[in-house]
Amino acid sequence: MDQAVTRRVQRLLELPGLMEPLVKQRTALRAERRSTEAKLKRRVAEVRRLVLEDDAYRAAANQTERDIILEAAVVEDDDCARLAARLDQLTTSIEKVQGELELLDHERKALKAALEREYAAVIERAVADRVLADVALAGRTKGVA
Repeated sequence: MDQAVTRRVQRLLELPGLMEPLVKQRTALRAERRSTEAKLKRRVAEVRRLVLEDDAYRAAANQTERDIILEAAVVEDDDCARLAARLDQLTTSIEKVQGELELLDHERKALKAALEREYAAVIERAVADRVLADVALAGRTKGVA
């Protein structure tokens, strides 16, 4: 085997080890994102519940004003803002890890395809050599007989 093929095989064997920590990291980030989403949902519900008990909400003239008061309370809540920011960070991190995984997977597929082509070429050469050997042997056998 030439050195280029050896390097391709070695790299192909290295890739799963490089991908495994990224898969674990992506899984952990996704779990944290689900947890953060649940916390944010609970916090928004709590903020809304507190606003519903407020006299300003009850004094609002119509539903549009009530909706504005509810949304403003959620936007102004520090915990909601902190959780929403963390969700954005997690989403960005997940996308980054996913991009790295896709690059490694693309490299793995490209290396595998290159090795399959190399293998096919070796097989074709072997078959062609066998056919030529059979023809040469048949020619010598006819000449001897």
